[in-house]
Parts: sequence; structure tokens; C-alpha cells
Amino acid sequence: MSEAELLDEIPPNGKVLPSHIARKMKRTNALQLIRRNPDEIAKMHPALLISMRTIGLTITERRALYEHLRPIGPIFETFKGKGKASEKYKWYSMMKDNFKEKLLMYKSHLNQYGSPDNHHCPLVGRQCPVNHDREFDYSGNYGWTDQPVYAALKAVGAPDKYDPVEVIKVAEFQSAQKAMKRDHALKEHYRGKLLEVNKAKSSCNTMEAIMIKMELGMEKWMEDRMNIEMRRLLLSHDMKIKEAASFNEVLTECKLGTMGMCSRAGMQVSGKKTQASFNDPRSALECFLSDEVKETFDVFTKFVLSRMDHITIGDEKIRGMILALSGLLSELKERNTKTVVALGASKGDRSRVLKTEEVIMKELKEKKRTAEVAIIVRSIKREAKRKSKLRGETREFLFTLHKYLDCRRQMDAKYLEVDEFQMIAAFPVDVDTPTMFAVKDQQQSVDGMPVQTLDDLYKAAKVAAPIFHDFIDGIIEMLCDRFRHQREGISFVKAGLKSRKRSNDKAANDYGDREPGPGISWLYDIIRGSIEFGSATQVIQFVDLMMKEESIRVVKAKNRFRNPSLTGYRDVNIQFQLNTMQGFFHICEIQLHHSEIYKLDKVLMSHDYYEYFRTYFAGATHSLKDRLDDLKLIISQGGDLDEYLLNELLERNKNERRLERLGALFELSLCEYHFALGVYGKLFEIRVQKHGPRHPLVAKAYTNMANVLEKQGKLDEAMELHKASQEVNKRTHGGKHESVANTYEHMAMILKEQLEYAHAIKYFEMALEINKEIHGEKNSLVANTLNNIAVVYQEQGNLDKALVLYQESLALTENFLLIRIGQSQQPTATWR
Repeated sequence: MSEAELLDEIPPNGKVLPSHIARKMKRTNALQLIRRNPDEIAKMHPALLISMRTIGLTITERRALYEHLRPIGPIFETFKGKGKASEKYKWYSMMKDNFKEKLLMYKSHLNQYGSPDNHHCPLVGRQCPVNHDREFDYSGNYGWTDQPVYAALKAVGAPDKYDPVEVIKVAEFQSAQKAMKRDHALKEHYRGKLLEVNKAKSSCNTMEAIMIKMELGMEKWMEDRMNIEMRRLLLSHDMKIKEAASFNEVLTECKLGTMGMCSRAGMQVSGKKTQASFNDPRSALECFLSDEVKETFDVFTKFVLSRMDHITIGDEKIRGMILALSGLLSELKERNTKTVVALGASKGDRSRVLKTEEVIMKELKEKKRTAEVAIIVRSIKREAKRKSKLRGETREFLFTLHKYLDCRRQMDAKYLEVDEFQMIAAFPVDVDTPTMFAVKDQQQSVDGMPVQTLDDLYKAAKVAAPIFHDFIDGIIEMLCDRFRHQREGISFVKAGLKSRKRSNDKAANDYGDREPGPGISWLYDIIRGSIEFGSATQVIQFVDLMMKEESIRVVKAKNRFRNPSLTGYRDVNIQFQLNTMQGFFHICEIQLHHSEIYKLDKVLMSHDYYEYFRTYFAGATHSLKDRLDDLKLIISQGGDLDEYLLNELLERNKNERRLERLGALFELSLCEYHFALGVYGKLFEIRVQKHGPRHPLVAKAYTNMANVLEKQGKLDEAMELHKASQEVNKRTHGGKHESVANTYEHMAMILKEQLEYAHAIKYFEMALEINKEIHGEKNSLVANTLNNIAVVYQEQGNLDKALVLYQESLALTENFLLIRIGQSQQPTATWR
């Protein structure tokens, strides 16, 4: 961890490490092992352990490390003599021996000059081990508990190109790992002769430097070429001369390194050639590395010669140098082969990836796109700080929101007034819908079988309605007789049968997928009624009678005095199965109201607010309070929404779900895209910090911002963010996933708007292929994608092709809706 990370880490009690201790833990990073679980330390790679810095440890710090590692000492002992793992044993032994040696020296010093409390030592500063040990006081309370609290050990994997810190950390780890392997191989070949080992290390470093120089040169020239082509500039003569000079500079450095490589291999690179043969002292590792230099040089020179031909530079000096170096490297390659055979070595994997022109170009394009995405995200953050005038519809929304919240407050207050001790809310009423649906819970036709059509259902309902009315009247009479209530204070409203259209729509939308079907058989509110009571006691007593009545079976009950609607309205809803005594059962619905709450609801017209905010609250039954709090958040004390409030919202709120809901509110309900981008930008920042840049939630954040930019007409910027989202989706889900198909459709829509019809069709067809593979040929998503492709062909003027696709899409949609409705009548096609 860096010093900043150590200082920013908040322990359980909110305190932080002093800066001098954080600086010490960063500089002498072996101390950070104390924060790791010992079991995880035992699994760490030897290169990581060996790279830990231990210089400057005090005796207290060494003792702490020793005590921390001692429980896993037996595990390290098992690594002894086991190849590379033995390096971990050597490291542990070194740490243990160093501690014991320093401890003996420390005790000897105390015996000579007295204890720490009465110490008289002529040594100054850190020269005295007692003074050195006192330099850092670890006895203070820095926020950690007495029990072990370990930091999570992150697995080291492929570096993330979006996170430069991660790239550096992984590169350091891989470099340490490679250095350790190389040292081991060289020491083994040169039998511990340090001078020869150091010469070999220097040669290896030179060869790597040559390859890096060639790759960086190619990268720079290709990047310059991309920039020139993008700006549509013409190469001047001076620019060509500079480019040729840079070729010559890199080749000169390659020449010096190549001469050194050849000399080390025993080749005669200067003076008059002789027939004398020199032994090749090199190791197989050096031979393999020089072969990689030859391969990199071939790629490099192919690029240089091609580029010189393209810009028409006839520099014979460069061509001659390439020819000479190529000859030397070819001769060296032959010598490498002979040396490797003589050593009996076999070639393993390359030490580094061979970067061809195609690979470098791909990396440059990804780098360019990443930079463009970063610029877009930064511009979104800047845009959020810019003042923006609210739309008239938004002001209307905020005004209605104030009235709605006032309605909610009045409804809550009224309930506390009529039921001071909240007895109805506490009364056990709720009967939940079962997760498994049984035939006994389906509506029955007059012949006692589950209904199959709407006609069957309404025929049975007409028979059951008067029986339902008589039953409810009977329960009310029982209530009045048993508890001596006045009948006039209780009002039973007998509603007519629910309309056939509303029933049909509800069956299709809510129960179309329910098994056993059809959806019509699950409609419980065809026969319904409501009762108004004058007191909370009457409501409780009536519910108690209903729940205990043996002639009925309660199928579902909901106590909305406990969980009120979004407007604050409260009632009890009971759906029960009634024996009609006509050979079938029928499920009916009764709603129980408190008259005072019912009257206030009519005055406040709370249903109007429900209709107004229904879209925002859709599907939010279990998070109703959260959504109410969201709406309260966006109202400032002055009753307006401004940039100051938005900035305050973004600073105080780090809850991802809340930010996503607020962003959707601004985008979908208010169409305030300026504010939506501000919220989505903050959400993106939080998700990258929390989950890392390659996470599905980060891809979703990219998509959210892209959708808003698209609505603003910023299509190019939206496309770049969709591409970034797609890259994350493919990395996390693979190429065949619904999110990948969805992003392809977004990209195709943008291309259609840009009149890039051919490319739009290509992306739509890619989405279509994925949807078919995931969902099958007959699915609403497949139908929707076919419809979108048809629209593109229509705009292109290819009407015959469009017609075929429209017909195919319509047939799929009709089939899908007929299955959902569960009956043979023709539905009206709807599109998502």
C-alpha cells in the first residue's frame, strides 16, 4: 500500500495512522505483512516476499514480524528443498535468523549500558538500538481492535489498462518474478561465479533495452502517423527528414547493443576476419533472449523499410545499417542454435510478447479510445457544475411533489389520530401469495373446473355475486350483534363486476406467465366490495371474524395499515374463496376502510398523485420508503432544484442504488439531462473506485451516461461510451450475453441516426444472433430486433426486405402475446 492509502484507511473507531508511521510502513514495506493473514502470507509468491524491504527495522518491529510469522513457520519448513518454493523457506529462515542476531546484540547492549529506563550509552541517534527502538511509538491507539483485523490480499493478475496504479504494481511483481528466475538460471549456469553472473545480467538487460527501444520507436511513429492522418496533414520534406533521423537514432543504439551481444557469443565483429573459432560461454537463457532480439529486429526493420518506401525516403545509410545488423543477428542465431544444442536445453515460452505492427496498432487504438472516454467523462463532470435553467415541466413536477408530500404527511397524521396506538397495523392479517400455485387457488367455472375463458369467469361471477353480498351482510350483522355496534355506522358498498377490458389486460400483464394457466383463472377481484368503519376497533373485530369464519378460505390478505400505499392511504384487502353451494367455488375481494381516512383521501384526491408518480414508483413496493426519501432529497428549502443542491446531493450520497434511481428520475421522468449526467457521472466514479474499472456495474454506468448523451444529440460521445461499456461486458460476460446484445442495439440505433445504415444493420444482426442463441428463435427480444432491422431497411428504401422482416416480427409478437394471454382471441401488438 502507498503512504496515501495507509493514511486514508479508516479503522473501526475512525482514527488514522500518524503520517510518520505510515511513511515508515511504506518505506520498510515488510511491516505491511503484519496486516496480512498469516495463512495468506504462506501462499504468497516467493518473488513478493523476497522483494519486501527490511532495512531499518527496529527490534520491536522485528519482534512483531517474528511473532506474526511464527505460527506458519512449520509451513515454510515444508518448502525446504522444493525447487522455487524453497526460496520462501530461505526468506523465512533469513527473517528468523536476523531477528535472533539483532536480539542478542540488543540484549548485549543493555547488559553493557543499562536498561532502557536507565540507559547510559555513548552512541548518538540511531546508532544506539534503544534510541532507534524509541523512534516509533506503537503503543498509541490508532483505531484497531485487540483482535486481529486483516486486510484482504488481492490476487495479482493481468494488469488493468484503465488503472495506471494497478499496471505499475503488476509490472513490479512480474519484474521481480522474472528477475528471480533469471538470477537462479544464471547462477546455476556459471556455477556461482559472481563476475560472470553480473556480466550475463548486464547482457540480458541490454537485450531487453534494445527490444523496448525498437517497440517504443514503432509505437511513437505509428502514433504520429495516426495523428497526421486524423488532422489530414501532408508530410513536409522537413518532417520526412526528422522521421528518417529518428529511424537512424534507434538503429544506432541497436548496432551498439548487437555488437556487444555478438562479442559475448565469441563472434569476431571487428578487424580482419579469421578462421579462428571462439567458445561461446553464454547460458541458454541468453541465447533464447538474443533470438527474441532477432525476431523483434525483423518486425522493426520491416516496418522501417515499409515506412521509408511510403514516404519516399531513399536513405542508403539506413538501409545499409539494416542489412549489416540483419546479417550479424542471423549469424548469431545460428550460433545460438549450436550453443543450446550443446547445453541440452529446450526452449520455453518467450520472455515477452512479440509486438508486431498489428499488435501495436491495436494497442494504440485502444489507448486512443480510452483517452477519448476519459475526456468525455471529465466533460460530464464539468457539465454538472454548469448552471442550467429548469424546464417548465420540471417546475410543475417539483410543485406537484410538494403537494404530494404534504398529502402524505396529512394521511400519516390522520391515521395516528384515528388509531393512536396503531392497533390495526399491529393486527396479524397478511396472507402472502404462495410461491407455488395450485389448481385449488384458480377461479372455477360453473361446472367446478378451472375457468378457461373470460366468458366462463363472468358467467360464474354473475351467479356468485348475490351470494357474496349476502355473506358480507351476514358478517356485518354478526359484528353488530356480538359487539353491540350500530349498523348505521358501517357502510357496505356493493361494486359492480370489474370491466371485461380491465380484466383481460390484467390477466395478460400480471398472470400471463403463471402456471397452471390460463391467466384469466387468477383474477380474484371480478366480484368486489368495500366497507367503511367508524373506528379502528370495528376494523379489527371484522377482520377477526373473517379470518375465523369456517365457511370461507382466505387466499390472500394485505394489511396496508402496516404498509401504506405511496400516497399514505391505508386499508385492509382480503381475497377469499366462497362456497356458492351451486357446485363451484368463487374467489371474491373485500376492502376494509376507516371512514375518516377514506373521507380525507377524497378531499386530498391522493389517487391523482398516485397516477402522476406511478411511473417513478413502478416496481418499488419493497423500496417505497427509499423512493420517497429520494423525492424529498431533490427539494431544496426554497422549493427549487439548483446546482448547489445537486452538488450537495452528490457529495453526501454514495449509495449506488439511490444515485441510479435519482439519475433515472432526472433522465426519464423529468428529462433534465444536465442533472442526470451529473448523477450518473458521480455513480461512475464511485463504481470504478469500489469495484474496479472492469465490472458489470461500471459497464452499466457507461451505458447510463451514453443514453443521456444520445438524448442530448451528442451521438459521437455516446458511441464512445457504448464501446467502452461493450468492452467491459465482453471481458466480464463473454461475447454471448444479453448485455452485449443490448449494447449492440444501442450502437446500431446511433448509427441509424447518423444514416450509417450498413453498419447499423451489421450491429442489429449481431444482437439478433446473440438473442436467438440465448432466448431461442421465438422470443419478444428477437421480434423487437427484427422490427428494428426492418425500420433501417425501410429508411434505406429497401421496402421489400423491410416488409418481410416486419411480417416475421409481427408473427413472433402475435404468437408470444397469445401464449401470455392464454386464450385464442387476437391481441393488439405492442412494442417495447
